[in-house]
Amino acid sequence: MRHFDDAGRPFPFLKRPGGKQRLLPKFEEMGLYPEGWLDDDTRAVFVPFMGGGSATLRYAKTPSGKPRPIFAQDADWDLVNCFSQLRDDPEGFLREVERLYEGDVREGERFYYGVRSADRDEMWPFPSLYRAARYFYINKTGYNGLWRVNLKGQCNVAWGKRPFEYDASRLKAVSAYLIEMPVSIVHSHDWHALVGSARAGDLILMDPPYVPAERQASSFVSYTKEGFDTEDTADLLGLMQTMRDRGVDVMMTNHGPPWLLESAKRRGLFITRYAAGRSISRSAEGRQKVPEIAITNYRPGQGADLEVAPLTR
Repeated sequence: MRHFDDAGRPFPFLKRPGGKQRLLPKFEEMGLYPEGWLDDDTRAVFVPFMGGGSATLRYAKTPSGKPRPIFAQDADWDLVNCFSQLRDDPEGFLREVERLYEGDVREGERFYYGVRSADRDEMWPFPSLYRAARYFYINKTGYNGLWRVNLKGQCNVAWGKRPFEYDASRLKAVSAYLIEMPVSIVHSHDWHALVGSARAGDLILMDPPYVPAERQASSFVSYTKEGFDTEDTADLLGLMQTMRDRGVDVMMTNHGPPWLLESAKRRGLFITRYAAGRSISRSAEGRQKVPEIAITNYRPGQGADLEVAPLTR
């Protein structure tokens, strides 16, 4: 199994609903990124919603192999801790993962629920290294790679009815890459602080939790107990305007409910539609291509099919 793409960039080691691993090459082919950006190692990239790390891992190196500064963050402490422990102590991480593997082989479903219930133990929180391995284990063994918590911050993802499997060589490859490349990964709920240091010519890639069809509706975005709502998404559109005035390019992906499209048009932003494959469903219908949108504060390249032209500023 291949661990790297043709440019020597590792594939993500975590599953993530809405992950962009397969879409990022398509975005490049569509010309969605700013002209000349792909192979420019002087323009830093900011990823305020890191998720499974597809963009962070892919764009820390240009297609020609030049390192590029990446500044990533996520509101999910366990996600960031998983990346950090794998980078800083790969051998310790793998030892913990192997212990979980052995337990899963012995007890399967019963073991899974025992591991999941650790955050209900009176001794919680457990050491960071164990929590990183636990996160990885639940990601690989729980239902469809979901990570979901209740209002107490306790994981409630059901068992995925499959054995735990992992590739140690792939994990070591990601660890070495994170050490080698200029990648900064931090935990924070305040994305303003991260993107505030972006300078003219830099690029901000935003893939926030997707919004519901109605602006006032609730949304399934419980990756953290704090959640993320439609007003947060509207705030991101305001950021795109502000950054445009500073010469910072911004792209945000989401699905396209009418209120979001209208808000983007009112702000003079560019909208491009594309189709994304999704597999977070048991039914065949739920695994088909679904329409999504990319909103940018710059005009994409010639290959992009702009559905909505921006209003005159």
